[in-house]
Amino acid sequence: MLRHVLPWLGLVLLLPPTYLTARWIDVFNAVSGDDARLAAFTSGCPHWLQDPMTSTLVALLCSAAGTTVGLVGLVVVTGLRRVICGAAVTFGLVLAWWLAWTRL
Repeated sequence: MLRHVLPWLGLVLLLPPTYLTARWIDVFNAVSGDDARLAAFTSGCPHWLQDPMTSTLVALLCSAAGTTVGLVGLVVVTGLRRVICGAAVTFGLVLAWWLAWTRL
């Protein structure tokens, strides 16, 4: 059972950071001025996620979790599921690097 769930769990864990990163890129290109960008970005987020540091850390943790699940899947599964886990690892690492870099 776990072998069937791991690839998809890794991808599902990457959905929040993907959404937040894509939303930020969209807002950054559509709105000018730092304060206006931040207000536009946080307007669509839940109250607990409106702090920029919190949203970045949640996205970073989800990226790390998706990468970890993908790495476990690379060891446990074979075939197409292994390719999906590899994609989760690659995409998770790219997202984690992007989010960590933006916090510097």
